Order: sequence, then structure tokens, then C-alpha cells
Amino acid sequence: MSNRLKKTNKSNIQLYMEYFDAIDITVNETVVEANLEKNEKLMDLLRTNYSFYLKVFNKTKKIKNRMISLYEAQIHSTGIELIDLLTCLHKAENPVFLTQKIVDDLSTMLYECMLLEICYKKTHFLFDVVKKSKIPFSSIEKKIKEDLFLENIKNDFSILKDLDEELLMFLGNRKMRQLKENYLLQVHLYDSLNRDYLKQEDKEIIFKIKDVKKKKNRIKLQQWKRFLFGLFCLGIVNLGLFNLFLDVGKDGEFSKEKNIEYENFTLLQEDNLLSHNFFFSGTVIFDLFSIYIIHLKMKTEPFEKDNEEIEKTLCELECALEREINQKKQQRNHLIERKEQLDNDFQRLPLSIQEEITRALRKNNTSTF
Repeated sequence: MSNRLKKTNKSNIQLYMEYFDAIDITVNETVVEANLEKNEKLMDLLRTNYSFYLKVFNKTKKIKNRMISLYEAQIHSTGIELIDLLTCLHKAENPVFLTQKIVDDLSTMLYECMLLEICYKKTHFLFDVVKKSKIPFSSIEKKIKEDLFLENIKNDFSILKDLDEELLMFLGNRKMRQLKENYLLQVHLYDSLNRDYLKQEDKEIIFKIKDVKKKKNRIKLQQWKRFLFGLFCLGIVNLGLFNLFLDVGKDGEFSKEKNIEYENFTLLQEDNLLSHNFFFSGTVIFDLFSIYIIHLKMKTEPFEKDNEEIEKTLCELECALEREINQKKQQRNHLIERKEQLDNDFQRLPLSIQEEITRALRKNNTSTF
């Protein structure tokens, strides 16, 4: 075998080792190094076992997802499935592969099913199957010793074979207490979150927005007062000019009554009409120019700068209020999801635990139910 082929096989072996690591199966590097000269045989072993362990990993992942919301009818079938997987792993033991991590995960789920069977059905079929099995369930024995406070007992002591009805019921009752306490803890946590949500109000920002709007309205009112005062002054000026024009007209009529002679009376009338038109046109132009000047004056006054600052502050407050409203919507949706999850978890609990939880919640006046 050429050096190039050996390098290629080494890289493939490293790749397979990474694959195994991704599915929680550790490849024993010491054994691999010892067999590195037999590259082809080692590669065949890795390829063949990878598909097997990948199936075990996928089944384990599927059961993990099922265990999150395990129903009573699924306990037996899930327990048997876990026992079969552990049996397959035991039969496929090879010094090249270290499977303790995935064995521990499977054993943890199997022990959970064994306890749930006692809680729901008051039977111990899965315990009996494990006791009669010829394969070692050291991880389960370790958990039983922890629950029975026997951690200091030697590892070679087979606790499974010595489990009698009384000890099994003790383990089952202990699990029932855990289920009850865990559920009540989730209920109290939900109530705490719900109370915090109800206490959260947008009054602070709303009050700030109202104050800013009041200030804005006061500035606008002052601006309009000045504008109306300018119009009032302009009206007085127009009234004075109009009176002056009337006085000039009366003088013309008085001159006519005094029989002041004009060469052409018709020309006098046309002259009066032109003077009227000129007067009113000039007044309108003067008024429009004056209003424009007043408007520019309002724009350059400090009030307008204050108004810009208020608009900016108001925009920021409205954005903050919108963010708070969106955040409250998310919190509300989260609470609804938690409430639905609590209801589903409650329906999956054994009837005896449901009754105890209901009594405890009524006693504590918990608002969830």
C-alpha cells in the first residue's frame, strides 16, 4: 500500500471519527492507533458500524422528543423500545466504540418509564423485564441507589434483583411527589408571570405623551394668539384706511353740493371708480403681505424651535409606547402558550395526582384553575 493511500485512509478514518462524535459515540483512539496498519479492515469496521449507531442515535432522539409529553398509553411501548435499544448496544459492544453517553441517556429515559408505569398503572412490568434481563443495567442501578439513598453501596451489589413490592411502591410514590411538586412549581411560576404582566401598564409613557401634547397645544395656542393679535391690528389699520377713504368720498360729494364745476361730470364718476378699485386692491395686497410677514415672524420665533423639540420628543415617546405594546403582546402570547402547556400536562398526570393538585390549588386560591 502506497504512502498516498495510507494518508487517504487516515483522513477518512479521521472523518468517520468526527461523524461518530457527532452522534455521541466516541471512537477509542488508542484502539484505532493500534490497528492503523490494517487501514482497510478498520475502515470497513467504521463504515459498517456508523450506519448502525446512526440508527440508534436517531431512535434515541425521537424517543427524547416523545418523552417531553409522554402519554399513559405510550409508557409500555416506549419502555420496551428502550430496552431493545440497550440490548442491541450491549450485543454490538466493540473495543473500538465507547457508547457510555448514549447508554446513559437511554437508561435515564427507561428508568423514567419504569417509574411512570408504577405511578399510572400501579404495576411494575418494565421493572420485571429489566430484572430478568441478562444484560447489565448499571446506569439504572445507579439511579435506583440514589433514589433509595444507597449511593455508598458497592457497585457489584445488584439492587435490581432485591427490589420487592414495597421498595417499588416507595420509588413510585417518590416519583408521584416529584410530578406533583414540579407541576405546582410550574403553576406558581405561571401565576407569578401573569401577575407581573397584569401589573405592567403603559400609564407612565402615556402620561408623558399627554404632558408633551399639552405643552405642544399651549405653544400652538400662544402662536395663534399672536397671529390673531396681528390680524386684529391689521383689521384696525384697514378700518382706519376705510374711514379715511369714506371721509375723502364725503368731501367729494360736499364739493358737488357746493356746485363746484367740473368740465365733465362723467369723468368725475370714472375717476371715483378707479380710486375705489385702487384703494381696495392696494388694501388686499397690503393685508396679504402683512399676513405673510406675521407668518414668517411666527416661524422664526423661539416657539417654533420649542415646537420642533416637542415633536421630536413626542415621536420618541410614541415609538417607545409602540415597543412596549409589542412586548406586551409577545408576553401575552407566551403566557397563553404556557397555560395551554399546563393544561396538557395536567391532563397527562395520573388521576390521583390531578386530585391532589386541584385540592392544593384551591387551598392556595391559585387563579390558574
